[in-house]
Amino acid sequence: MDTAQVANIFGFVGAGLGIVMFMPQAIEVYKTKDTKSLSLLSFTLFAIASLFWTIYGILLVAWPVLIVNVVLLFLNSFIAVMKIKYG
Repeated sequence: MDTAQVANIFGFVGAGLGIVMFMPQAIEVYKTKDTKSLSLLSFTLFAIASLFWTIYGILLVAWPVLIVNVVLLFLNSFIAVMKIKYG
């Protein structure tokens, strides 16, 4: 196994963990509509950061970076919108 293959394995594992990390929060917000304890600024900044990482992943064709950040862009945007809607 060469270095690129090992790097991709680590990248995809990290991508999977990054997605799993935000799923419980998104599911909880969806189920309860309770966003009082969440920071709109934090989730907005997470979404913006994910947008920039998505662009980076596209430009470098870095699949692990691209996949995780497209999903995180959606999840963080969803949570931010729910925060705006439900306060």
